Amino acid sequence: MLDAILSPDDWEQRYFSYNAHWTAQQALASMRNGSDDEYCASFSPHDFSVQSAIIKGFAHESPAARDPRVVQRQLRGQLPLGFQAFLSEPAFNFGDTTFCIWRGSNDLAWTRADLNTNTEPLEDGIERLLWIFDGLPQTYANWAEEHFELDVALNAVSAIYALEPLSKSLVNQLNPLVKLRTLKADCTEIGYPIAT
Repeated sequence: MLDAILSPDDWEQRYFSYNAHWTAQQALASMRNGSDDEYCASFSPHDFSVQSAIIKGFAHESPAARDPRVVQRQLRGQLPLGFQAFLSEPAFNFGDTTFCIWRGSNDLAWTRADLNTNTEPLEDGIERLLWIFDGLPQTYANWAEEHFELDVALNAVSAIYALEPLSKSLVNQLNPLVKLRTLKADCTEIGYPIAT
């Protein structure tokens, strides 16, 4: 929602995106940084808790990016049966994978695929690409100030993180050039509440 407010005119230029209605049972989150690094996360949400989730990423400078066939073979051998369908999902482009993690609805923790392409452990880019998942509004605010080259109101970012309904005032704090009505389609796609 923050990227939609700060970059309203060009979806293709957004760093982060989210579709709460990607399929009837799945939501999709993604990141593209414009330098060939990306991740896709698919999960089945239920009252904002994750029932099952898979995150696949590609860090183009990672040594694991050098041999996609080996990575695909290893991933196919490690993914649980319930996640195998994602290997053929075009949106995930599993040919470009340097890391993959998943968590089933009955799992107590995340599982990280071992996608080494040689005998030594390889840096797979997961820490560099999943930094936003620390849950801290300050992390996004710091990044946005550098990325969008503008001052970002931390209290407004915190309000979005807390899922406060989107209002004219909240939008104005983040981007006074954007009108609330122009964000309604984004709110619907994202599943973000709008103030009545």
